[in-house]
Amino acid sequence: MLVCIFEDSQVGFFSFKTNSLSLTFRPHNSKVSAWLLTSSYFVSASSKGNIRVWNISTNLTKPLKKWEGGNQTGQPILRIKANNKENRFITCSKNSIQLWNSSTGTLLLQASSKSPPLVNWVNDKHFILCDDYFLFLYFEGKQERSTDLSSIHQGTVLSVVTAMGQVLVTYGDGKMFVLDMTFELVRRFALPSTVSSLLQDGDMWLARQTNSSSYGNTSGALGSFPLALNVARAVCLKSNCICIGYNDGSIEVTELQPSTTEKKKVFSRNLHPHPVTSIIPFGEMLVSQSKDMICVLEPQ
Repeated sequence: MLVCIFEDSQVGFFSFKTNSLSLTFRPHNSKVSAWLLTSSYFVSASSKGNIRVWNISTNLTKPLKKWEGGNQTGQPILRIKANNKENRFITCSKNSIQLWNSSTGTLLLQASSKSPPLVNWVNDKHFILCDDYFLFLYFEGKQERSTDLSSIHQGTVLSVVTAMGQVLVTYGDGKMFVLDMTFELVRRFALPSTVSSLLQDGDMWLARQTNSSSYGNTSGALGSFPLALNVARAVCLKSNCICIGYNDGSIEVTELQPSTTEKKKVFSRNLHPHPVTSIIPFGEMLVSQSKDMICVLEPQ
């Protein structure tokens, strides 16, 4: 299923089998600020800091609420991430995180941060927490280690990911750091200009800059390419391919070579009558969206 969030805060579940919305409901009275869909449950979060966990089935005419919890700070939930077992998930607000037991609704941890935090699961029990200043490693809700990175960069944290036993942290000033799991610095490299967003898939990363994008892996930067002025906000990285959505509704897929600077355009087509607003990897497929249309691209 694919989750669709509408402007009136209704949530819809799009079924690829029937090519239609199979469920539509309003999980909160306020705006839905974040959500998470797993194989066994759906988490919705509101702009008032409340979260609700729902049992989802295409056989139901409406979702069944499993449990409800609240953020003690009352701040909007910004993002939600579950571990692979789906028995734990983390909610992030402006200056704190919460670790939840997905089955019982038990709050296992609430930790504060100095800036909007980012999290990434290392495995089912360890996760990384990063803000603009510090990097933390937690195990089962307890802090194991931390390190201060504020002296070696001047930007806002954009991304923290784990790949191949390493941690890649990227900041808005173009500084990127690779650390091992003991938080020893392995390497550092700097991009030529400030970064607005960073995407990662496996060992590959793609950094969006003002009029260009740089790409590489944890060994360093490999290359860059210009972005046309009519590129919409929709850019994603999937299996060494960059997928770009344009304001004229077209989609373009370019293949990157992980060890070289070579690029090859593999797909380009006008699919939408309006600007592309998002491109989402969905298994082996890519789902592109505009304000009134959803397109599903399958591999050939």
